Amino acid sequence: MEESGAGHGSCPQPQPATGVVAPADRISSLPDDLLLHVLSHLGNPGAAARKTLLSRRWRGLFSQLPSVDVTIRDVLLGSLEDRLRHAARPGVRLLDIAVPEHDLPTTDSSEQRFTLAQHVHRGPCGTISSVLREAARMSPVQLRFTVPSNLTMSPGDRYGSVELPRFNRATSIELRTPPPIPLTHSRAITGKVHFPLLESLSLSGCRVDLAALIPRCPRLRELTVVTGTPGDVDFIIQSLLQRLVVDRNSIPTRRIVVQAPELKQLTMSLNASRDLTVSIVAPIVDKVSWRCSYASVFHGLGFWRLLEVSLETAEGHGWWAGWSSNAGTGEEDAGSQLTRVNILSLRLYCSIGFLGFRDQEIGFAAEISKHMVTDFSGLELHLTTRGHAFGSFVWRLLRMHHISTATRSLRIILQRSEVIVACGPDCPCDGPSDWILQRVSLPKLEKLEIEGFEGEDQEFDFLRLVFRCAPMLTRVTVRLPDQVTPNDDWCTKLHDIFAEYPFVEGNIDLIVPGD
Repeated sequence: MEESGAGHGSCPQPQPATGVVAPADRISSLPDDLLLHVLSHLGNPGAAARKTLLSRRWRGLFSQLPSVDVTIRDVLLGSLEDRLRHAARPGVRLLDIAVPEHDLPTTDSSEQRFTLAQHVHRGPCGTISSVLREAARMSPVQLRFTVPSNLTMSPGDRYGSVELPRFNRATSIELRTPPPIPLTHSRAITGKVHFPLLESLSLSGCRVDLAALIPRCPRLRELTVVTGTPGDVDFIIQSLLQRLVVDRNSIPTRRIVVQAPELKQLTMSLNASRDLTVSIVAPIVDKVSWRCSYASVFHGLGFWRLLEVSLETAEGHGWWAGWSSNAGTGEEDAGSQLTRVNILSLRLYCSIGFLGFRDQEIGFAAEISKHMVTDFSGLELHLTTRGHAFGSFVWRLLRMHHISTATRSLRIILQRSEVIVACGPDCPCDGPSDWILQRVSLPKLEKLEIEGFEGEDQEFDFLRLVFRCAPMLTRVTVRLPDQVTPNDDWCTKLHDIFAEYPFVEGNIDLIVPGD
């Protein structure tokens, strides 16, 4: 016997109460771009197809999901626009375009003659802009477009610019163009959001006004910029970036301003102008690679010219292995795991042949402080001595408050160039004469290494100074240069110094010829 609908075998469907309005479907009311972005992160086409059954609003979007990669190589710049127009297909996952290195016709076909003439008439900037517009119509999720740096440009072409159109669904854009080409955003687009889903942007060669472009990328988290021209002397950016990579080695930089409260990784390489100013506001950055070179003689101390300043985050390898930046602070990781160590590195060159930077401690300290984009605990000095004494200079450097109070590990690499200048007893490199009797406060210094130690008197004087002024010192290593064998006299001197401070672990690395 069949039971009635009120029996136990059926579950009556609930009926909405009269006058009660069903809750709004807020997800289905989102724009197509955002719904496609959600579907594209479901992992596989089958999962995306099943989700489209939830609502009629979703069903037409499945066919627009990116499903193919398009790679174009060996097509001339002048032919790319037509190639993309004929191959246009919305919903491309990756569009990878690379113009060949020698962008010239290889045959005498009428098609190549036409496209080359079209390219010459519009100029490279106009042609690249047209190619980017065709690429935007394919709505790629990832775009890579490379134009070779050897692209021939006439003087008139340098006044043009490349227009970057709107890419609705792009999450990653990588654009490489010849260095003189300026990059602008499309002015035909109303509003400020040109790249609503863009998370990663890489620009190489082109000039770009980042202050105008970045606000149009609200989701941007990774930015790489390798660009610059002689007139491009400032770099200013305010953003919620998490990773920033900048390479400006080819031009002098006058001003660096970065305000990025969510930045975690900073990589920057630049060439300093005479009056460099730096302002970095990145309170949570935990990985830094900062490198600034000085091509001209701008700053120095005594007779030592400043060549380069770098600040690097080391992962506890090499000289820094077995030593944690948190050691002794009660912040050691469980199991004595190594932590990251920020290392300040200075490269200097001794040149007695010019007047020198005689009373420049304050100016030199101010210049070094510009590069303190984060705290450091390791100090590394690369000194090209040319046969001159280094002890007096390092003593003056260690007296600077910011360095003396922060340094916990000091490594000195002595690089003796092939050109050796005679250094007599009254050479100014060893002044002032009483520096070996002075004191300097090194309250945190725990480790010292001198690489290239040759056993000269001023080297022993410097060792005694450090032993005397570093109460927390626990380890000292002297490393001989290749093909240098110590004599009995300076071995005895080293033994006597180490014997005077038995709580310090002393190491002498001998490199015997033939080993």
